[in-house]
Amino acid sequence: MNHPPTLRLLDDICRELRRGLLAHRQDEERRRGEASLLEDVQRLQEAMIHVLEGGSPSAPVLPMSMRPLADRTRKLLLRSEGEPATVIRLLRALDALSEEAGSPGSLDPDSDLQAWLLRPDSFELLVEVAHDLRSPLTSILFLSEAIRDGNSGELTDLQRTQMGLIYSAALGLVSVTSNVLELARGEKGLVDDQGSGPFSPAQVIGGVVEMLGPMAESKGVELRTSVSEHERMEGHAAATSRVLLNLATNGLKFTESGFVELGATRTCRDRLEFYVRDTGRGIREDQIPELFQTFRKRPGSGGDYFFSGSGLGLSICERLLRAMGSNLEVETAPDWGTRFYFELRASSRH
Repeated sequence: MNHPPTLRLLDDICRELRRGLLAHRQDEERRRGEASLLEDVQRLQEAMIHVLEGGSPSAPVLPMSMRPLADRTRKLLLRSEGEPATVIRLLRALDALSEEAGSPGSLDPDSDLQAWLLRPDSFELLVEVAHDLRSPLTSILFLSEAIRDGNSGELTDLQRTQMGLIYSAALGLVSVTSNVLELARGEKGLVDDQGSGPFSPAQVIGGVVEMLGPMAESKGVELRTSVSEHERMEGHAAATSRVLLNLATNGLKFTESGFVELGATRTCRDRLEFYVRDTGRGIREDQIPELFQTFRKRPGSGGDYFFSGSGLGLSICERLLRAMGSNLEVETAPDWGTRFYFELRASSRH
């Protein structure tokens, strides 16, 4: 096996396990017990490396006495900041060690998620999972907002901040599931399902700002709007709102200070330009061509600007706008931020 990041993360996790054991040393009897546990950490690390290198663990590999250690290792992995693929690789090795060979729960290459995703019907499975996730996530979203607003009693400032973080996390997950479902519809279905009619750009922008308020407050980022209350449009209000929500959510994710502004301004007699502007650090020029790819990997450098590991959000924005006869444009600069914008047909001024 040649996975240096995996071995480095395993080293870090085992080092943290040892530090935790040594921190509770109190007397000679406790030290003797901890010496045995330190040996167990070493045994666990060696066994995981053996599995990672393709070896098959004997059944059962881990005695019952080491299962609590394996559980602690699993919790540390889930809290770690390692790359998802690296963490999953180590979790699978740990699962393989924790199960008897041939038991119903043991890993089977034929039933592995990667193998399943290669099947022709894999996308249908993904859509079903998204459907199953969206309803409970939406409930979490509304309940956390209600609790945060004091509908269940007064909250302390800390509790209010924590509920804002829960709301923001739920909103992000709801957005991901909605993106998957909208991707499954195809471009025509994206707007056909949402209908067309008269709407107020100010109300659409106001609704997006209301949804993102808790997320902005938890980050200390100002949400601004710039749109006339008198503007009117004929078009797809829900689709327009969806685009603005995706763009503004991304803007908030990558803006640590300053503001995110949503606006609409008339560019000519019958055209209205919508925009989302943030004061983040901007997007590197060489990353712009990849922004609208439906599926793409996160850049290798942890400091690089990116919108999501999959790129679904911006891809959905582009598809929605194409279906409405528009295009998504971007302008960005270091230390200035990023501005996404698009034009839609508006009611003519008389």
